[in-house]
Amino acid sequence: MNAAFKNHKAKLHKHFKKFGSKDEALEHRPADTSVENWIACCELFSQPSYQERSRINTTNRAKLKVHHTGGSRPFVWHRKKLQDPEIGTPTAADLYSKTHNKKNGEGWVSDVARENYVMEYLKYVLDERLLGYLKYVLVERLWDMCFGVCQLRISGFI
Repeated sequence: MNAAFKNHKAKLHKHFKKFGSKDEALEHRPADTSVENWIACCELFSQPSYQERSRINTTNRAKLKVHHTGGSRPFVWHRKKLQDPEIGTPTAADLYSKTHNKKNGEGWVSDVARENYVMEYLKYVLDERLLGYLKYVLVERLWDMCFGVCQLRISGFI
């Protein structure tokens, strides 16, 4: 219900902005809106505070470099939807790919989105390799601390 109201109000605001003044907009009421509601909307849309907030939002929206295709659902929902019982929770790169590719399968929403994915994927791969290396070094150090120089390491086993 709330989303429907927001969408309707956005449609009315778009219609209101077609006209140069509040009086001109009042003369061109949309067919699906009552007179009382249109007057109230025109009053709201013509308030300086509403116009300033609208201008700020438009400016901020224009600054976005990457748009996602996840809709209004939270990213947590998409991550849960991607979760596989055998594999587990998807990586951040997998989630980014799911929410930043076009739904019709034509690729990324922008070049910036593709570049972000590559960087996220590389970070994941490097983190996994670094973690593996650190585990190896940790085991080796613990072995040396507990048993001295490792005979198995010298013989090439570890």
